Amino acid sequence: MPRKQAKGKEVANRILNFIISNGLKKGDKLPTERELSNMFGVSRLVIREAMSFLKAMNVVESHKGSGSFVKNVRPFLWLTRYDFSLKDLLEARELIDVAIVPMVMERCAPRHLKKLRSILAKYRNAAEKVDMEDLISIDLEFHEVFVSIVGNEVLSSVVKSMTAYMKSKMFHILRRVPCHIGHAHDSYAIHKQLLDALECRSSGMLMLALRKHYDKYREVLCV
Repeated sequence: MPRKQAKGKEVANRILNFIISNGLKKGDKLPTERELSNMFGVSRLVIREAMSFLKAMNVVESHKGSGSFVKNVRPFLWLTRYDFSLKDLLEARELIDVAIVPMVMERCAPRHLKKLRSILAKYRNAAEKVDMEDLISIDLEFHEVFVSIVGNEVLSSVVKSMTAYMKSKMFHILRRVPCHIGHAHDSYAIHKQLLDALECRSSGMLMLALRKHYDKYREVLCV
């Protein structure tokens, strides 16, 4: 990890500790960028990098002209305290998605298919623009809905926390890894296969599409 990003992640963890130790909750306002810079003895550039980590992890959000606010401090944010490799995170997510296929096939309802179709439509538009960061966000949203089909709140909470952490690591990799329209279209096509498999109730097709999906992730992100 480049030095600036490593420093940004270190400060992001310090800001997270500040949020937790001060009992800040959703909607609470954070100190200004200048105040955080003085508080942690780093440049405002490092604070911006740290905030980008926290935004990607869904911990904070910014409103133009108003400042930054706590968005979500959940259990399982212990993930952010460790520098897990993206390779291990992808493998863990793949194991979860594959393991829940029988329950997903059993419990998938029309409302789930409707939601996934809506996400797939957004995916198609993002693929045409080759906006890989947008594609990653939509991709992870698709898989959060996929996991939610099971109806297990503990599982959904764990996956959401993993998703937030994975997103921050992926975004930083995508700043260095060139992506092209072929990657975007391939990714969209694989997600269409996932939805098609669910609609025709084919576990075999679904498992195959999941394997292709994670293999494509590893190829594009070079992990």
